[in-house]
Order: sequence, then structure tokens, then C-alpha cells
Amino acid sequence: LVNTFKKHIYLSGIVYLMPFISISYLIKQDKWPELILIMLSMNFLVDTGAWFFGRMFGKKKLWPSISPKKTMNGAIGGSLTSLTITSIVIYKVFGHLSLAVILSLVFLTLMAQMGDLVESKLKRQLGVKDSSNLIPGHGGIYDRLDSLIFVAPFYVIMIKYLL
Repeated sequence: LVNTFKKHIYLSGIVYLMPFISISYLIKQDKWPELILIMLSMNFLVDTGAWFFGRMFGKKKLWPSISPKKTMNGAIGGSLTSLTITSIVIYKVFGHLSLAVILSLVFLTLMAQMGDLVESKLKRQLGVKDSSNLIPGHGGIYDRLDSLIFVAPFYVIMIKYLL
């Protein structure tokens, strides 16, 4: 039991440290404010697009046992919204946009949604509706940042090797 507990502590530490390590890498880059803004915007746009498209066109539930309000159309709409706007911003900031970057962004939008689902699962297991009262009805402040656990490390890889 003790060894299992230690493994979970180590794994949790690594998982939660990765976004901070990733952001520290971004801060050392020449265009660090733009890089962080792009990452945060991409992350928030997935949530915002999913909410909008899910409310307007959502019928089929994505994973009702984990997050009953999320829909397939919302997930697709969130990814497309983020992909479109983030691609435009990257092109404006860096002056170019490759197929590899676009494919990386598709992957990042999927990772953002995965992070959101993992956080929803954790909250459901703990019997918590919102992680704080700061943004009532929207899951709390952590709900805006949960996807970064999955997004930040892969975003850094994209920045390092593709931009």
C-alpha cells in the first residue's frame, strides 16, 4: 500500500509540474509574451467554442458519465474554433504556418479536451461541482486552466521543433 501511494505521489508531482516546467521554457524565448498568450488563448478557445457549439448544435453526449453537458458537436466546434483562430494568430505573429503546426494544433485541441474531461472526472469522484466560486457555474478558476496540464508540454514541443 505504501509503495502504491508513493507511486501516485510521484506521478501526481510529475503531471502537475509539467505545465510549470513548460511555461518556464516559454518565458526564456524571445517572443515569450506572445507564446504564452497563444497557448492560453488556444486553451480558452477550445472551452468557449465547445460551450457555444454544444449549446447551439449539441445533441449527442460526449461522455455523459463524466461530464453530462459536453456534446460531440461541442467538442468538434471547440476544436475547430480554437484551430482557426489560433492558426491565424500564429501566422500573424510568426509570419508562417506549416501543415505540421496545424496538425500539432489539432492534437493540442484534443489534449485540451482530454484535460477538461480528466478534471471533470476528478471533480465527479470527489463530489464537487465547481473547483471554486470565482467563476460560478463554470467550474471555477481551475476549470479554465485544467487543460494546460495536458496542453503545455506538447505546446512547448511544437514551439521548439516547428516554429
